Amino acid sequence: MSKLKVFYPRETFIKKNVSRVSFLNIFAAVFKMDEVKNKILDGAIKLYMKYGVKSLTMDDISRELGISKKTLYLYVVDKDDLVLQAMRMHLSGEEQECNAVFNQLNNPIVQMIDVIKWQFKTNGKLNQSALFDLKKYHVDSFTEFLAFKERSIKPRLIDNLKRGIETGLYHSDLNVESTVQIYLHLIDFSFSPNITGFNTMAKIMYELVKYHLYSVTSNKGRKILVKELEKFNIELQQFI
Repeated sequence: MSKLKVFYPRETFIKKNVSRVSFLNIFAAVFKMDEVKNKILDGAIKLYMKYGVKSLTMDDISRELGISKKTLYLYVVDKDDLVLQAMRMHLSGEEQECNAVFNQLNNPIVQMIDVIKWQFKTNGKLNQSALFDLKKYHVDSFTEFLAFKERSIKPRLIDNLKRGIETGLYHSDLNVESTVQIYLHLIDFSFSPNITGFNTMAKIMYELVKYHLYSVTSNKGRKILVKELEKFNIELQQFI
């Protein structure tokens, strides 16, 4: 039996084509809006890292990004919303980088130095007041940062410490949970405006990790640490 051919009226084809064109136009518009929004957030992240959060107004942001405030407000409600969205984008990138570093099965000491290399590349020029500004003026954004520490940094530090103990590179009697909490608090403290004597966040982060590693390494681990720091000090010059 031959199949029945169905003939659609000309108007139906026109409607289908119009619908398809409309869909493609909508898709293109949405893609363009996402692209513009990502550029705005990426630009805001760079500005906040360089100048801090409190000192920058929405007028400053729009002027530095070369867009009107009207365009800026198409994508964010207010400054608090801009800071929050920028923080989420930044932390998303940080999480991907964090995964890439910790998924490399280097020995625990090298792994921690790799972490600080990554931090130097991404946050080395970070304005020291940035996190302090978030904590005081943008609570929701600061809460996102705290959640990131608990979700991404803490479990990886725990794993690093356990592997260091198992391999004999760290002290066998370390209290893992307490050591991790101390390290996380030191991260917070490193953003304090009360810390003086450092002209870049890179130097503060370097001293933080060095302090941590000298505290946790055994005699066996200390020998490796000294050699790795000697190599790292040469690379360090490109970041400071």
